[in-house]
Amino acid sequence: MTTDLVTFDHVTKTYSGITALDSVGFSIAAGEAVCLAGENGSGKSTLIKILAGVEQPDHGRILFAGQPQGALNPRLSAAAGIKVIFQDFSLFPNLSVAENIAFSAELGHGTRLVQRARIADTARATLARIGVDIPLTAAVETLSVAHKQLVAICRALATEARLIIMDEPTTALTEREVRVLLDIIRRLKADGVAVLFVSHKLAEVLEVCEKVIVLRNGQKVAEGPAADFDAASLTRHMTGRDVAEAPPAPLRADAPELMRVEGLSKAGPSRMSALPCARARSWGCRAFWDRAARRWPRRCSGWSRPSGAGSRLMAVRCPLAIRWRRPGRGSAMCPRTG
Repeated sequence: MTTDLVTFDHVTKTYSGITALDSVGFSIAAGEAVCLAGENGSGKSTLIKILAGVEQPDHGRILFAGQPQGALNPRLSAAAGIKVIFQDFSLFPNLSVAENIAFSAELGHGTRLVQRARIADTARATLARIGVDIPLTAAVETLSVAHKQLVAICRALATEARLIIMDEPTTALTEREVRVLLDIIRRLKADGVAVLFVSHKLAEVLEVCEKVIVLRNGQKVAEGPAADFDAASLTRHMTGRDVAEAPPAPLRADAPELMRVEGLSKAGPSRMSALPCARARSWGCRAFWDRAARRWPRRCSGWSRPSGAGSRLMAVRCPLAIRWRRPGRGSAMCPRTG
């Protein structure tokens, strides 16, 4: 019988009388992708910290390859092949791609002098393993979010990762970048690397995960094959109630108009003829070209000046001239991270 790579055996963790995890148990096999789902505050972060050795459980056992771990710490967890990729990736922005990938591996060698050739060889081999090509000398701070994530994955693989924990890995990715990430996860699984995929996006879960574990209020409330879950059941397990999916209420004919965009354009393959936006409404912008879809918020919020004689943007208490001299008057933009 094959021994599971990681086993949680009735693990409990409390903080000042508040139970973060309540007798949680599950197992992950080598080459298996598992989705860990749950609302904010359900215990997902605490579980990840315990696996990484950052926090110690109050009760229960953690087993790596069938061996109980007494006082688990980050060094022992990393030595066992447990690697965590947090949402901020924890990379060194001023270092190169190669230096970030080989950083942990070089620490393991214990040498005092920097071996540039060995660093480059380690990074090149790891990138080839997942089938991506990123310039080794590029500074990480110049990379896109998707490429930063790939560098973080390669850093984990460079130290012989056996279980990679990805915390909401697709939150800031475009649809095309998500497809690339899922293909890489399939490659990792084929190499025997297990993946704990923290996400609430069912479509992605069903594509790469064999099993789903749902936490709610620190308790494991559901566990089973991914094919047994749909959007309704996953939501019900996460929230403890049925949440009806209803379309937004129709827009009132007398709703005051907050903003109107007309003839907005800029050099390049993008132009918008007209977009009215009423108060208390949500709008989505989608384009075949990912970058084109991201241009409209920048221009409408004043971060990028449009071109063309017909360009005009009107907003409440915000004249045209003031808007592009002082971005954000009456509107705000949350830019994409990275």
